[in-house]
Amino acid sequence: MNVERRIRDVFDRLHSRRLEISLARGDARKFKKIVKGIDALEAAADRICQPLQPDTPPVVLGTPERVASLTEALMSIAVEKGAALLPRDRLKSLIVAAVAGQAKVFWEAESDGQPIGFIRSLQSFRDGLKARGVLVWIRDLDMMVRLVNVNWLHSHQDIYEYVNGEGEPGHTCRFCRIVEPPESTNLIRVRPEANDGIRTHAECTEDWLRWEGITAQYTTLDEAIAADQAANRKAGDSLPIPESLFMDSATEPGLGKEQLA
Repeated sequence: MNVERRIRDVFDRLHSRRLEISLARGDARKFKKIVKGIDALEAAADRICQPLQPDTPPVVLGTPERVASLTEALMSIAVEKGAALLPRDRLKSLIVAAVAGQAKVFWEAESDGQPIGFIRSLQSFRDGLKARGVLVWIRDLDMMVRLVNVNWLHSHQDIYEYVNGEGEPGHTCRFCRIVEPPESTNLIRVRPEANDGIRTHAECTEDWLRWEGITAQYTTLDEAIAADQAANRKAGDSLPIPESLFMDSATEPGLGKEQLA
């Protein structure tokens, strides 16, 4: 049964007689029968389309609710991963996994361009996340999202060990550890006049310098540990593993902080 052909034939038959149907208004009895037939045709169309409707009506979130749910989702992703470099489809899947209830239904039905639009166009949205310790931006050349929890290390012991350790080779941000694509120019030298090789995203430089300032307060690791004890700060057992398309095989889930120092 060629359903598409039958539907097209019905449309064609009505369309070819449209002028005659209009002129039939002059005959009340004939036109009444035509209107009755159109009513029946509309009802039949509704019956045909009814099984195609979703079981539940689509969820519509107002802008404040969208902003709130997207903010909480990005916060959750950033805290879990520490940092991430994400294509738009991967970002959407992580957002859907991070929300619940009506927000989950809404974001699942939206295109993967919807979160991108909020991030790119709303400075207030990015500023709101930054105020809560999360950086998010998109590099126009590859349209991938960079997401960074600026507090992925908490204790001064961890910060001291990390700053004094060796950074990862290649196109890796010294602060957030995102691995940029080989052709990327998205990393800058923190001190252009120095030859220390320290490079970060421009967005991460301020927080790297903050960590350098914390480290400069101590001459030994024991001093940093003592300061943590006095402030009731606990060192982490392991570090979050950033997500990137360009991570090499040496960085595997479960890596402890002593292996990254």
